[in-house]
Amino acid sequence: FVGKIISMKLAALDAQSQLRMGNHLGQTLNALIRDIYAQDDFAQTLQQHALAILDLVRASGAVLRINGQQLCLGQVPEPARIEELFGWLGQQAPAESLVTEHLVSRYPAGAEYAELASGLLATPIAPGMKNCMLWFRPERLRTINWAGYPEKRVEPDALGDLRISPRKSFAVWHETWRQRSDEWTSLQIDSAVVLSSALIDAVDHKKAKQTAAR
Repeated sequence: FVGKIISMKLAALDAQSQLRMGNHLGQTLNALIRDIYAQDDFAQTLQQHALAILDLVRASGAVLRINGQQLCLGQVPEPARIEELFGWLGQQAPAESLVTEHLVSRYPAGAEYAELASGLLATPIAPGMKNCMLWFRPERLRTINWAGYPEKRVEPDALGDLRISPRKSFAVWHETWRQRSDEWTSLQIDSAVVLSSALIDAVDHKKAKQTAAR
């Protein structure tokens, strides 16, 4: 069953993504799902593989929710803030994933923990959000250099009349972008979608087998 899950998930990727991904995702999935079936406590198994799970998409924290049961890995917002975020995500249009490196622009309440989670990759998006995975990235300050101030300025002339001053095209104006993370690459997004789906399927399948055996 383990091999079947991995093959199905990898087959969902296009050929170019599979080539760029190499064996990394397959190896990570194989180790995770094998240990999920070998051990009784899937939460403990995921904690043991936390670094590999986070490294796969270069995230600093993640939250996995399966049938309402929740597990946090790495650095994530407070539990109450996570519940609020899940509530907001559940109101969004169903989709394979929701990705942003500027969470505050879509979810203003995220400003409370922007240092920890300015970037969000959530998959899948569905009403209730009972089976999904959230990945977080911290704030990464960026300084943008503009050739001249990007807005026209109004200044008084010698007679006191207001005139639009010309831009100083050779002057450099600096702007610092806050509450943004590094951008998510298409490969990282594909990896997150495949990994979260495989984990949810594996844990759900194991629980079903345990219930049937009782």
